[in-house]
Amino acid sequence: MQIRRYSDLNRYHLSTTAYLAEELKSIREGDGTLLDNTVIMHGTNMGNSNQHQHYDVPHFLIGGKNLGLRGNRHLTYERKTVPTGNLLVSVLKLYGIEKDQQGDSTGALAKLL
Repeated sequence: MQIRRYSDLNRYHLSTTAYLAEELKSIREGDGTLLDNTVIMHGTNMGNSNQHQHYDVPHFLIGGKNLGLRGNRHLTYERKTVPTGNLLVSVLKLYGIEKDQQGDSTGALAKLL
């Protein structure tokens, strides 16, 4: 029963993310849409909640075309080596914020930018 409830909750969260993306896509801004100038990051905060691991965490990014983010890709990295902070550093760089570290990050994600 708990897995079913968790599944329903995840489905709801994904539907709200999709709704937000569609709304941003419908708003014209400059040479594109508000979604082209925004990055939505959706994911979880733990790769393995039982062990409190903050690597191997699935995320997806939506939008960001005018910020230099290329879509339609699935990127993978070597397991148990890349902390979530590396993704956060990379997203900051999309907005022109140069920060070398976020938490225990080891730098920006290779292949993302």
